[in-house]
Amino acid sequence: MIVRDHFLKWINRDPLRYHSLHADMVSARVGMTLEQYLWRSVKIAILAGILFAVLGFFASAYLSLQMLTGKAGIHNVFNIQLPVFFSSLYPADYMQAIIVVVSFIVGTFIGYAVLLRLPSLEKNNRKIKINLTLHNAVTYMYAMRRGGAR
Repeated sequence: MIVRDHFLKWINRDPLRYHSLHADMVSARVGMTLEQYLWRSVKIAILAGILFAVLGFFASAYLSLQMLTGKAGIHNVFNIQLPVFFSSLYPADYMQAIIVVVSFIVGTFIGYAVLLRLPSLEKNNRKIKINLTLHNAVTYMYAMRRGGAR
């Protein structure tokens, strides 16, 4: 709860920052407050980051296995010297840890960015549905008027 309280203080510090998001949420009829939506978005973004980190772990494990067995197909054509970092005891483990951390950060950022744009997409979908059915309402009103309804 301490993290959530700090997060809510951070949101309330700059109310104009999320004004358009709040307007999109109202238009899309999301049914929750801005704070609830942002807190849920942060939790889902962290889960997305964990998923990306797991995918990064398996991808880096596969690539490091390919490099250790010599099946990667990478040849040092220009005879470029590798940094000292790679001459350590387990360079693949270090690279794997770096890839997992970077994957987590990228996944969290992508998840949060997508969730912030989701109410806008819902609003646009709702607008399109209303515009597509608006001509039916106008036709119905015209028929009612011609039929004698006032």
